[in-house]
Amino acid sequence: MNLCRHLSKASGDSIATVDGVLWLACNKGVLQVDVKAGPVRFSPGTITRAEIIPESSV
Repeated sequence: MNLCRHLSKASGDSIATVDGVLWLACNKGVLQVDVKAGPVRFSPGTITRAEIIPESSV
């Protein structure tokens, strides 16, 4: 949460928003975190709307 707090202050977004964005980035593989709390790697790629919001719920 400390990371979210710092990013929240820097971005002006709420802590919950920052937490959600980080979670989604990890879930989609954009951010990769070592299981032993090692370095975080950024893996740029394309995330499409269909991957985030299933068409059946639109």
